[in-house]
Amino acid sequence: MTLTFTEVAIAQLVALSTKVARHSPAYFKTLARRIVKRCQILKAHPRMGSEIEEYEDLDLRELYEKPYRILYRLVDEDFFVFGVVHLSQPLPRTPRG
Repeated sequence: MTLTFTEVAIAQLVALSTKVARHSPAYFKTLARRIVKRCQILKAHPRMGSEIEEYEDLDLRELYEKPYRILYRLVDEDFFVFGVVHLSQPLPRTPRG
């Protein structure tokens, strides 16, 4: 079982780090740890996230680490994080990853 962040998700995390760390580096470190920890839980419970209703695909799931949605695709027992989206932002039209 592997956990992979797609290039899109990595770019979103980099943008998030730039924005949040500018105002509070300490908060960003805490937030980043929370996001990574939440993703690591998937290794033991890959289907714990809820289905993403907007995509109508059972393999696309999400976890919440407020104020963010962690979007991932489940492929067999591997999962790919394809997005980290603020709750106030719309989801991408199509999932990438």
